[in-house]
Amino acid sequence: MGVDTDLYQLVLVLHILAVIIGFGGMFISGFYGNEARNRPGREGLAVAETTMKVTGLIPTMAVYAVPVLGILLILLSDDTWKFSQAWVSMSFVVYIVLMGLATGVQVPAIRKMLALRAGADGGPTAEMAALGKKVATVSGIVNVLWVVAVFLMVFKPGS
Repeated sequence: MGVDTDLYQLVLVLHILAVIIGFGGMFISGFYGNEARNRPGREGLAVAETTMKVTGLIPTMAVYAVPVLGILLILLSDDTWKFSQAWVSMSFVVYIVLMGLATGVQVPAIRKMLALRAGADGGPTAEMAALGKKVATVSGIVNVLWVVAVFLMVFKPGS
């Protein structure tokens, strides 16, 4: 097929859109989380619940589509890109680490914060503050990792 075909270009556009929608949604959710923290009672809870709902399904599906579309791009590239290239391997490693942090630490902590806040009639608790620090740290790491992944995709070191 090759990188100059319409199919390759279409999959590339879908891959880029998946990155923007998926990781953009993850990135912006931190700002809404700060807004939720700064608003007392039910108002803050509503912001947090809405953020989780809006950044939940569509961005999550987009994030899961990113490696699938990336693999398709490699297969469609007619050996322009190879799984053995360093930038491809590093991109997969970065993606696996960031998804492990996001799904194993970040999202469960956010869900626990929401449950605690709902149980406290929307008000913050000491446990929520500790979870908030954990989420902020992991979110920062996840955001740096997806920027690293984008860097790898654009500059393709080692190719």
